Amino acid sequence: MKKQQLSAQQKQYTTEFKIENFIQLFPEPEKTFNDPNRNIKAEAVPLPDNMQNIPMLQEVSNITTPYK
Repeated sequence: MKKQQLSAQQKQYTTEFKIENFIQLFPEPEKTFNDPNRNIKAEAVPLPDNMQNIPMLQEVSNITTPYK
């Protein structure tokens, strides 16, 4: 069930993306995205165990530390 929901949500924002839905979320997109006081919060998501050792997916500080 959860996979179906994720799949539907991915389609909603990719292959089935509609500008009308975007305008519903952001009625004044220029005002929203050009606001210099806009606060963007992003959280780091931990990598699954099987992807921990792939260098291109690690933070730069993690890659450069052993070489210093």
